[in-house]
Amino acid sequence: MAFADILKKSMRDVDVVARVGGEEFVMLMTETAVEEAMHVAERIRKDVVVSSLPLAETHLHWTASFGVTALNSDDYSVSSALVRADRALYRPRKAGATASKPK
Repeated sequence: MAFADILKKSMRDVDVVARVGGEEFVMLMTETAVEEAMHVAERIRKDVVVSSLPLAETHLHWTASFGVTALNSDDYSVSSALVRADRALYRPRKAGATASKPK
């Protein structure tokens, strides 16, 4: 199953997914608490881990990491939320985990 198929299965019609560069994507999930977004991210991560793509005589396996944050009322732009999500993304990578809440 391709990554786009995994996202379609896990996201709602009102959610928006955008590729922001390389292998980085942003998922905008309106009216969703951070805890629920963490559950969605974990569900997507698990689906990615068990999926594969046929490649020549083998299968390509991959993993995914997520940084989850909320857009706060004092954010003047989406950039500050993206910075928090990016920081949340790299904390678990350094620790060998897969997801982290914002600090």
